[in-house]
Amino acid sequence: MSKISLEQLEYIYKKYNKVEFISPDPLEYLYKYKENLDIEFVGFISAAFAFGRVNQILKTLDLIFTKLGAHPQKFIMNTTEAELKEIFSGFKYRFVKEDQLICTLMNMQKVYKEYGSLETCFHSCYKNDDENLAPTILRFIAKLNCGGNYLVPKANTKGACKRINLFLRWMVRDDHVDLGLWKTIPASKLIIPLDTHIANITKHFGFTKRSTADMKMAIEITNAFKLFSPTDPIKYDFSLTRFGIRDEMSIKDLKMCNKIHKSDETDIIKKTVSILQAGNIAIIPTDTVYGVAADPNIPEALEKIYKAKTRDGRKPVAFLASDIEVVEELTVLSIKAKELAKKYWPGPLTLILKMKTGEYEGFRIPDHNFTRELIRQAGGLLRVTSANLSGSPDACSVEDAISALGEHVSICIDDGQSRAGIASTVVKDDPENGLQILRKGTVII
Repeated sequence: MSKISLEQLEYIYKKYNKVEFISPDPLEYLYKYKENLDIEFVGFISAAFAFGRVNQILKTLDLIFTKLGAHPQKFIMNTTEAELKEIFSGFKYRFVKEDQLICTLMNMQKVYKEYGSLETCFHSCYKNDDENLAPTILRFIAKLNCGGNYLVPKANTKGACKRINLFLRWMVRDDHVDLGLWKTIPASKLIIPLDTHIANITKHFGFTKRSTADMKMAIEITNAFKLFSPTDPIKYDFSLTRFGIRDEMSIKDLKMCNKIHKSDETDIIKKTVSILQAGNIAIIPTDTVYGVAADPNIPEALEKIYKAKTRDGRKPVAFLASDIEVVEELTVLSIKAKELAKKYWPGPLTLILKMKTGEYEGFRIPDHNFTRELIRQAGGLLRVTSANLSGSPDACSVEDAISALGEHVSICIDDGQSRAGIASTVVKDDPENGLQILRKGTVII
């Protein structure tokens, strides 16, 4: 069973599949050119060098493309092998020396002379009956005829062909990131560009149990993605690979994203209630700021909130209630408190009320349909406090809340940006001293 849902994959895609998340990535070089032949040429070379540390990859590509000028494909078409040897004399990047680079460039020149473009060459290898592009890739490699140097694999390889699949993703897919220049190859036949990074991520999802990152594993993972996106199975590749490539995005952050669910998902309230009643805690939206919730009947769950927030255990956590009848069953409401409740509930007002058992507790009814229904199905009450570390700014988005408490919670409900962005006004109903404002908020009393 998959450990990630379509909604979670879509959340990651919509959040991270954007041009501003490209760098650092060899893909950024394709955006420096305008002519299609230049773009596909630069794309092939950029993908061929996509191994090793990304900073060194970019440094190497800078060197290559600076030497090839403003129109690198035209430059290659008008340059001899002897001239390339002089231009790239002494070139080296990890296992690749000048002879392998020059061989690749000269064989690309031959392909361009025969077919006019890499797309035309690749399409000549394509058979519509093939389940995926694996056979086409091997035929294409044979036409490049580079003899299995490190930049282009052997034509009989059983490897994952990660870098060629990466190049194909750039050329075939068409969205905010991938360029979609090639119109003759269907995106449904693409194969995931498989490396150790994406293998580890998809193993976490339960997409594969294979130990070797070869073409069989790549196809198995691609087929798992097809269950979510049949016509575009590698749609999520770019956004998933940002975790671990960009300094501010780790695999740990990706695992946090696995906990996110949209508030309009089918049965999400039922799922959240089940999680809460099992003694776990949840990040939920409210009408003020995002909160972290626990079942009030499970003391261990409340302790999890204190631990997550690093909060003083002597500071109480208020109740959110589904309706005023629930509050009236438990508390002694003065006339003034009832008037405030009638005027501001549901809404951003917390009333500290005397319980019928003698102690004081905070109560609020949120002006948020999803959250009230969640509370109703959970039994009418939840313990809820702001989803932030104690003393830190309130969380106005699910991302803020996850950043603060994500590793401690079992589910996060995303309902967009908080409407108010300010915590509730807190008023104590003191029978002896009357109403006391303990915290100012959006409600002015």
